[in-house]
Amino acid sequence: MTDRDFPDLIHLADENGSSLVHRFTDRHPSGLEGEIEVRSTFVNGRTRSFVFPEDLDEWEAVLDDLDRGDNTAWREDKRAKEIWLELDDNDRVCATVVDHLSSLVAVELTIKVPDGWLDDHYDRLQRVRDAIGT
Repeated sequence: MTDRDFPDLIHLADENGSSLVHRFTDRHPSGLEGEIEVRSTFVNGRTRSFVFPEDLDEWEAVLDDLDRGDNTAWREDKRAKEIWLELDDNDRVCATVVDHLSSLVAVELTIKVPDGWLDDHYDRLQRVRDAIGT
């Protein structure tokens, strides 16, 4: 399997160069291996991430929260990198990636999102599920 076999689960990017991407790089019997990458004019970094089927269910709940206009977090208090997402009134998402386990670093950036970004992420989730057969 290559990373081209799966869409990015998360792909938020704006014209200012700020982005948050969660892409997959390998498949394992119990889940998917990938990386979370953050980019901005100030900081660039990436960290490994493992995603299990139950994480995809939790990601759907995060999308549902965002659809209702609620701020939310993915994989909060789990043995994994957390992603916190807050909406503002200017079509922006404040995203915070927190690594409590290895680097002990949190990176926060604000990304201007286009119309339809949430529908795009529901579609990405479904395409990942279709690719792994869940």
